[in-house]
Amino acid sequence: MTRRDFFHAAMGTATAGIAALTGPEGLLAQAREKARQYNLKITDLKTFVIDANNKNYVFVKIYTNQGITGLGEGSVTSKAATMKAAIEEHHRYLVGQDPTDIEMHWQAMYRWPRWR
Repeated sequence: MTRRDFFHAAMGTATAGIAALTGPEGLLAQAREKARQYNLKITDLKTFVIDANNKNYVFVKIYTNQGITGLGEGSVTSKAATMKAAIEEHHRYLVGQDPTDIEMHWQAMYRWPRWR
């Protein structure tokens, strides 16, 4: 094995290891593990409609039992009240859930709403 082959092999292994740890799946896995360790659960969510130069923005703030909060934006042009109501409709579903199960929550809220 030449020195060049050695470095190519070493860099490939190192890059794969770093990608596994810092890629989206690796980071999500780490977050889920920490959430399980601390029994992280959603305790509340609040929606806010912000008027900025005749355009409304809808924000949602999620609270957890460990004091961690999250902020998201769900604006649709000229539909602020509708968006706020849709977000608040999911309050019953989200409270008590693990906030790191993002894909599961998205699927549940998008695919199984009663009004569709």
